[in-house]
Amino acid sequence: VDNQLLRYRSALPTDTATRITLPKAALDALLSRRLEAGDGIAAGQVQVAVDPADVSRFFQLFEVFAPSFNLVTP
Repeated sequence: VDNQLLRYRSALPTDTATRITLPKAALDALLSRRLEAGDGIAAGQVQVAVDPADVSRFFQLFEVFAPSFNLVTP
């Protein structure tokens, strides 16, 4: 996350304190709050290389929004 923007990189950085690995479907479910981070970790959908509580706190930073919002308004 940089300047409130979630960025994807195909190469993994080596100097991170936290690493979260998950498929796109799990990311979508986490961001839309259909899946809690702890449940995703327990189910094996989310792999973490840090304290799982840090992952839960991280995903709580994202706002919940309506997926049907208008991109262009008249």
